[in-house]
Amino acid sequence: TMKCTDVPRRNARGSTPQHGAAQHAALVARLRDRHIFIAGNSVARHWAFVLLALLESNATNPQERFAPRCALGGKLCFTVATRKAQTLHCGTGTIGMSGDPNACHFNVGRNTTITFGWQQRVHDERLLSTMERLRPDVAVLGAGSDDIYDRKRTPHWRETQRDEAPLLLGDLSLFAARHPCTRLYWRTLSPNCPGRYDCCKNPAALNATNLVLAESSALVRGVLCSDGDREGSAELAI
Repeated sequence: TMKCTDVPRRNARGSTPQHGAAQHAALVARLRDRHIFIAGNSVARHWAFVLLALLESNATNPQERFAPRCALGGKLCFTVATRKAQTLHCGTGTIGMSGDPNACHFNVGRNTTITFGWQQRVHDERLLSTMERLRPDVAVLGAGSDDIYDRKRTPHWRETQRDEAPLLLGDLSLFAARHPCTRLYWRTLSPNCPGRYDCCKNPAALNATNLVLAESSALVRGVLCSDGDREGSAELAI
């Protein structure tokens, strides 16, 4: 297993324009000439666009840019691209699709490169080769939803992830050994909100789906981390 450190959550509520401007300047400076790789499902795709919006210098005023609601979705914060715009730029992650770990790229801020890739299975043998080619300074990864949402995989998702999580650990450990300066982050699966899909049409279905997502996150996190009692994001380090 790898040593994991919980990532602290930051709350931007109560930010003044001056504080927001300082946050923006610090973020742009910190990520100058850095390459960020974000891999996962459509939620991870949204993370890439949120980071893009945070680094934009001309999107809106700093206080609005760092408002907590900006991270909740494109419809709530006009500085973040809508889901339709994200789909046009990076494609759509459909259930059962083969991953595309190199779907779209952005260059923003002071030469900060953001690459997003589809990574819906816990283990994709192309992930390691993609990371070796990109050699990101920061990698934010999260996967596993396909095993739960794909009806062909759902009956055996636990067995699948028990088999694939050690393979993921092996790839990440190998990459970390070769590139010790890269910061690796694992992000657990996000719970669903009420919606039109079968998983979320009514409270009972929504609750059942979110319980499975939480179980999946705990399973993978337990393999990746030496301490299985983690929530949310964790930084992975050898």
